[in-house]
Amino acid sequence: MKHRQFGSKSEKMNLYYEQFSFLFDEAELIVEAEENLEQSRKVSDQSKAQPKKRGRKKLTEMNPDLEIREINHAMEELLDQGYDIIGHKQQETFRFIPAQFFIERHIYPVYRKEMADGCEDIRSLYQGNGFLSKSNASPEIVAAIMNDKYAKGLPLYRIEESFKNLGFNCSRQTMSNWLIHVAQRYGQPLIKHMKEDLLSQDIVHCDETTVKVLKHQDGSTNKTSYMWLYRSGEHADNILVYDYRPTRQHQWASAFLQGFSGYLQSDGYPAYQKVENTIQVGCLAHGRRQLKEAVDVMGKRSSGVTQSIGILKTMNRLFKEDQKLRLLDLEAKQTQRLQILGPLFDALHQQLTEASNQLLPKSVLGKAIQYNLNQFDSFQRVLLDPRLELSNNRAERGIKPFVMGRKAWLFSNTTKGAKESVTIYSLVQSAKENGLQVERYLIYVFEMMSQRDDHEWTPAFKNCLVPHSKHLPSELYTSKKQR
Repeated sequence: MKHRQFGSKSEKMNLYYEQFSFLFDEAELIVEAEENLEQSRKVSDQSKAQPKKRGRKKLTEMNPDLEIREINHAMEELLDQGYDIIGHKQQETFRFIPAQFFIERHIYPVYRKEMADGCEDIRSLYQGNGFLSKSNASPEIVAAIMNDKYAKGLPLYRIEESFKNLGFNCSRQTMSNWLIHVAQRYGQPLIKHMKEDLLSQDIVHCDETTVKVLKHQDGSTNKTSYMWLYRSGEHADNILVYDYRPTRQHQWASAFLQGFSGYLQSDGYPAYQKVENTIQVGCLAHGRRQLKEAVDVMGKRSSGVTQSIGILKTMNRLFKEDQKLRLLDLEAKQTQRLQILGPLFDALHQQLTEASNQLLPKSVLGKAIQYNLNQFDSFQRVLLDPRLELSNNRAERGIKPFVMGRKAWLFSNTTKGAKESVTIYSLVQSAKENGLQVERYLIYVFEMMSQRDDHEWTPAFKNCLVPHSKHLPSELYTSKKQR
């Protein structure tokens, strides 16, 4: 229990800094940690008599995409006094322009003309708010709120306070209404298009997590609802689609994946196994995690622990050997997988079987071993296609931003709000996965869609706006390398 609450959530080594992330004096500890780490490196380098390594990059070199504004401090009068320029010294400073709010007031003159027949002709360019009817919202302000809440995980009351400090008074209720209406108006048509693209692929990863809804509007009375995630595989366009449902029953997965045919990778939850026309692929990382937690609980001297550690080593070797094949083309990777991973899977199955025969089935280790045996066929199906992955970590990474955000805002007030949240999460997280700058991307989408009538939102038009589109402007991406 203590390890689950305070320890590492991954079987990998943690970054050095993450051990201090829960303390108040985080900044001081990070500086001290860097100094200690640098000192240890120096001692290690001296002991090994290695050649001197190049120092760390300058911060300016680490930010090649930032605009550089040069200010020349020349002393022109010295040139007139006979001085020559023999070189230059530079000092670089990072500057930050805080966000600014202002009211943009559009004036539309109204023209009247008395016609020859005695009638009046009145004309004006006024058409109301083309972005959000009967609202003062702009694409920029809504994009900023979406980015803060769904990309950074800030609750609306903190966004409200942040805006107030910048001189903008806007209640969280108003923000919530804006988010819901924009999600319905602009988000849902794009999410529908993204879902169609996702289901047309032949590999889908899925996962789910809980969400609390206070006021149910769909007739359900359950205290715990669920947020489901479906996302594309490694070798396809990055598409993440979230789906809110009141329960964890299997029909929701079947309903969402209707029309999909191919590999469905999950953590082994039985609901996914009932989805038709799918080949179930398991998550070896999930099985390894179950066994590792059981070993940690039992202690080193318990019966079967040594045997279980041997199984963990085989699992780790599977991941290590598969990692070595990542850079190969798919055909070569498949050949190498069968030659290298095939025998390792055979050895793993033998180890699991032997352990199952020796351990009590209801013991902590016995349950972990039996789980891995039950899932073994789904683990081994990774050998059917080189595009498949040994773990379902891709889906777990996709659901994590929602889990982290949930720690800040705790619950959804209404079912309607929860459903619109999945729309925004799908857009925002897909944008991040595709290397897009979230605010810039959302502003671009809102402006493009609000400038056209609904009947002009054709599939071809929406195909140019979804986060995985190949037709988005390069300036929307966080780095020039993304394109």
